[in-house]
Amino acid sequence: MHATPPPPQHSPSPPTPSLKTLHDSPPQAAFFMEERDALVFAKSSEWITTLYAAFQDDENLYLVMEYASGGSLRALMYNRESPMLEDEARFYVAEMMLALDELHRHDFIHRDVKPENCLIDASGHIKLADFGSCIRMGASKQPRKWVIRHPGSKRSTPFGPRHYQITSHETVGTPDYISPEILRAQEGKSNYGRECDWWSLGVIMYELLYEEGPFDSDSLTETYGKIMDHEQDCLVPGTGTADLSSDPRCCSRRLICKQETRLGRNGSEEIRSHPWFKGIDWDNLRKSKPPFIPELSGPDDTRYFEDEENESKKVAKKPIAKTKEFAGQNLPFIGYTY
Repeated sequence: MHATPPPPQHSPSPPTPSLKTLHDSPPQAAFFMEERDALVFAKSSEWITTLYAAFQDDENLYLVMEYASGGSLRALMYNRESPMLEDEARFYVAEMMLALDELHRHDFIHRDVKPENCLIDASGHIKLADFGSCIRMGASKQPRKWVIRHPGSKRSTPFGPRHYQITSHETVGTPDYISPEILRAQEGKSNYGRECDWWSLGVIMYELLYEEGPFDSDSLTETYGKIMDHEQDCLVPGTGTADLSSDPRCCSRRLICKQETRLGRNGSEEIRSHPWFKGIDWDNLRKSKPPFIPELSGPDDTRYFEDEENESKKVAKKPIAKTKEFAGQNLPFIGYTY
């Protein structure tokens, strides 16, 4: 008798990764550590791009991450043939809220929330990405500190600690989505916390619903002026009962408002419980059918990023490829490898 050999066991194909190369001047070094740290702390989240590895060489730092093959929310907005329906906008805003809430639970503020950084995975659900402007709020009296070792010297530079209310003069964010308190902080006139991300979410919500930004202008100065004078300049389109709590205009107004009264300032439950989100099954949103499911030929399909590759201000995540050689800053980071 001859035994029949068992059928071959095929292990599932590994996920297609993307590679992000970090190279910049030493003043930006702390951002690199925060980005890596945010991804590590949120590694089990279904709403945040998964970090597979972090490593470095003499020239650069590298992050190997999950590849979200559905493109970005920005591309989805641009490529639509008709305006987004309110239920569709509600779905994406709700998923972005959960992603930001997950990040905030790990004591990080994103500070650059925009449609380009909200990616769509193969199943059509949101993945929050690009934590290059991220900053950590200290959850304890002795938060972890990062250290940069300077080549040829015994000197090391620590980074940290971070606090729940950030005092920062750093220029971060993207003009159309930046909150007024971050603008004031750059001049040393304000502190801010996680509520700055809720402002940006409100701006995205406005864009999804009305196909234009609330602070669209011909110049950066005019954009910032409108943001600082948002109570007068942020006019919600349409007429009628905009103050009804179930109206999306009411929800957007509660997000695009002054820091002290902004929805979500006291926790994400304020946003979840807003009447505009009535009917959202928060616990099972990830299992629900999204409005858009990308049509892909395989896990490494890049068709939904092709329109973004020529836009210089957007950094699309692509499958791993050989990076070009160029001069870096040669700063080895202690504890960066993951």
